[in-house]
Amino acid sequence: MVYYGVEPLEKSFQKFCEDESLEFSYVHHQGRGSMASWKDYLKSLKEQSPDVILLHSLNLTIPTIYYSLLNRCPFISVEHTGGLKSWPDKLSSILALIFSAITVILEPNYRQSTWPATQGLFRKKDRVIQNGVDLMIYKPASKQRPVLISMAGRLNYPKDYVTPLNMALDILDENSDIQAEIQIAGTGEHLKQLDNIIKERGEGRAKLLGYLNEEDLADLLARSQVFVMKSDAENMPTVLLQAMASECAVVASDIPNIRRLMPSDYPGLFDNRDPEDLKRRLEHALRSSSENESRVELRHHVDKLYNIAQMIEEYTRLIELQISSN
Repeated sequence: MVYYGVEPLEKSFQKFCEDESLEFSYVHHQGRGSMASWKDYLKSLKEQSPDVILLHSLNLTIPTIYYSLLNRCPFISVEHTGGLKSWPDKLSSILALIFSAITVILEPNYRQSTWPATQGLFRKKDRVIQNGVDLMIYKPASKQRPVLISMAGRLNYPKDYVTPLNMALDILDENSDIQAEIQIAGTGEHLKQLDNIIKERGEGRAKLLGYLNEEDLADLLARSQVFVMKSDAENMPTVLLQAMASECAVVASDIPNIRRLMPSDYPGLFDNRDPEDLKRRLEHALRSSSENESRVELRHHVDKLYNIAQMIEEYTRLIELQISSN
């Protein structure tokens, strides 16, 4: 197991590996194409000598291909990028598609929605395995009063936290009968802009939490009545499913890969180009925050379609197939 990312090593991940006697290492992501990160990653692979590599980061495509060819070790590439914005991303994606044994995509229309030119390329390699949520970790608790509005994720494009924050503060300014607090978890390039907005007009009503480990994120969502996500592009936003499992009312962008996750005719989706629509639906969610039935239905929806047990079973079959055929 190699834990790779800009985030610090998750204590829960470390404990899991130690409890299960799994060899693991932590490789810090030091920027796109960082040779130091690649060397650390290749060193970890050499030490662990895997039978199959499950690749979750486009940043590691090139060193994974190098190791795979050198050691005749197949790899499975998991594509979960919400949109291939840059040519390095596109190059990494096409190389993974060419050299991987299998490519896991999170929804059937992934190729069409991210890079249509690859839609028919090596189609037999694609397998659809959707993200799953651990309902033992993400579960409701006593909801905080006053109402807690939460947002979570990387504070970078294609996500937009500035507009929801301003709309939420407008609602609180215009409606003295609505008492709510806004908490935003995550780090990224929009952090400074959000901090300036809070200092200017949100002191005492909004705060930035920074990076949260899984335990703290689960606690935030368990206490939240409303979860907001505004984004121009998503593949399969796990945090949205985690919020639903925690029985949060969801107010989110009406874009294809969010809409398909929600129950049919869900009323909390807003026109992504219309901040006033976001504001109207957020205000409605705040005024309906004491109604539990619809939030409970969201958890049941996740349990039925996106339970982590289903995901684990499908990945296990896929990995066993690669080991047996190698």
